[in-house]
Amino acid sequence: MKTTIFTFGTGLLLSVMLMGCNQQQKEAAKEQGREVFDSLMVGPQPNMTIDIGSFTTFPEDITGCSCYVTADSTTYKNGEYIFMSDMAEVAYMKLDGKLLKFTRVEEPEINEATHTTAYHSEEYDIVVEMTHGKRTGYEVWNVHGLIKVKDREGNSTATKFFGECGC
Repeated sequence: MKTTIFTFGTGLLLSVMLMGCNQQQKEAAKEQGREVFDSLMVGPQPNMTIDIGSFTTFPEDITGCSCYVTADSTTYKNGEYIFMSDMAEVAYMKLDGKLLKFTRVEEPEINEATHTTAYHSEEYDIVVEMTHGKRTGYEVWNVHGLIKVKDREGNSTATKFFGECGC
């Protein structure tokens, strides 16, 4: 009986410690996301040294609910996208000729019809400021806004976009 209580107590203690570590990791990631978000939201004007390209195929992990945007309504009709996300954790952009996968590092800041989300890859950080427009389907809306991109050397650029989000 003492062994069972000891084993249970030890297991409980280890579980609490691991949950604490996991919480610390989440807090550290959130803080890193806040720093990325803050660094892209303020500072000098973009110097346009990062090339934002377009892509025409949906990456494998963009299924179901998603956002897909382009530079304007004309290129949108042609299916030439500059940004896609799964509306959860993953996003894609083609920067300096490479299609890159991004991970969300900052929960969206939502203010009525707008929201802002930060993403991170090994080479770049992006912040997407999105405004929801006209409803185009049951759970689908036109969106527009601004994407800010910054690389590890401090180069940055920004571009306006038009697109659609929904399920």
